Amino acid sequence: MYVKYWGEGVRRTKEEAEETKQKILDAAVELFETRGYDATRIEDIAEKMGMTRGAVYWHFKNKDELFIYILEIFERRLDLLLEESKTIASSPLERLRWLIINMITRSDILVGFRQIRMIAISEFGKMGKSEIFQKRGQKIVAKYMSSLEGVIEEGINAGELRNGVDSENAALMIALFVTGAVGVHINRPKFSSIQWNAPHIVDLFLTGIKS
Repeated sequence: MYVKYWGEGVRRTKEEAEETKQKILDAAVELFETRGYDATRIEDIAEKMGMTRGAVYWHFKNKDELFIYILEIFERRLDLLLEESKTIASSPLERLRWLIINMITRSDILVGFRQIRMIAISEFGKMGKSEIFQKRGQKIVAKYMSSLEGVIEEGINAGELRNGVDSENAALMIALFVTGAVGVHINRPKFSSIQWNAPHIVDLFLTGIKS
């Protein structure tokens, strides 16, 4: 009984810690959007949450670590999206279509794109020179480009995509399309029809590589 209670206590403590980190992240992002990343201090985040500065530092030693946490959350969301696509789609082409549609319409994915883009723009010079940010960003990009290439190659082998399609170039084309679509949604959400017309738009886009 003691071991069971201790195990449940540890799990609950970890869950509470993750909840607190998420609340810190939400408060930080709100301040980043209103004040800018550079102008926001850890003290400001603590004040907004009604916490002490030390309590925030317990979870994040600085804003850079907070940004890394945002990247980690986004990576987890993309991992779940990839796993979900395997169970929902019945063929490589359908999986590719489902992935693209969900990457440009799913609210959790769009939130992650917005957070990363907003912080990266405000800190572009610093992040461009940071080896940590570069390696982390390159790792995430390489991971998902590889996943896209794999699905494309499966589609070629299944006869759903043209034999002459280069999987690397096709994956790059898809990444550029997703980036552009997300950018429209973030910059002009009131004028964007992507959310409602996504299946039709993606079908038109995929016409170029279908067999």
